[in-house]
Amino acid sequence: MYLTLLGGLIYLLKTRLDIGFAVNYAATKSTAPDTVDWLELKTVLHYLYNTQSYGLVLEKCKPGCELVLDCSVDASYLTHRDSHSHSCYTFKFGHQGAFFSKSVKQSTVATSSCHAENIAMIMLIKEICFIERLAMEIGRPIRLPIIIHEDNDALITLMKQDGGVSKRTKHFMMLIHFCREKVKHGLIAVEHIDSELNIADIGSKPIFGQDFRFKRQGLIGLQEGEHQELPIKRVKKIVTFDV
Repeated sequence: MYLTLLGGLIYLLKTRLDIGFAVNYAATKSTAPDTVDWLELKTVLHYLYNTQSYGLVLEKCKPGCELVLDCSVDASYLTHRDSHSHSCYTFKFGHQGAFFSKSVKQSTVATSSCHAENIAMIMLIKEICFIERLAMEIGRPIRLPIIIHEDNDALITLMKQDGGVSKRTKHFMMLIHFCREKVKHGLIAVEHIDSELNIADIGSKPIFGQDFRFKRQGLIGLQEGEHQELPIKRVKKIVTFDV
């Protein structure tokens, strides 16, 4: 029963990208699911029932217009019980829903949040290379460089600078150099984005409430009759001591 429901939810991922993290996380327990896992999977089905009128909304491009690919990427560090992290990346043309999104458990254990973000970035760049070549073959080239939205400042600094090897990054410097090479060749450009605005955040970790609704609108598009949500500003807690 668990595998049957899981298979149906995987099929629904074609148009309901907002359940990507929940379904992928449930798939990691498909070998020996217990009662709690079954109830969690039914919760996803309950959510779909309450939002069954929702679907993927794509923006129509004008004939002959230049294609501008918008990408977002995020990774959640140490998400799974076996210390593996989780990646998510999205592709959009225009301001409406994403035409492709992937939420996946990382195959190797990352040693830091920057390492996890770099692994997710490598996965995204490989997909970009395929999409860029496909667009060239059909005669609709994509504007270069392709913008990638990333919220990890450490990774952005490593990709833009041309420094040497440090003790903290020498074990994954080959990944950094791969990204640097694509930046140098003009294929991609990495820009910082706040976590509150990064829609890939919805596929890398469990989020709730207004934060989930805002990023769902960015991922599948604004639904009919739905109001535009505003992002949540996360404020660091300030602790004061009375002397």
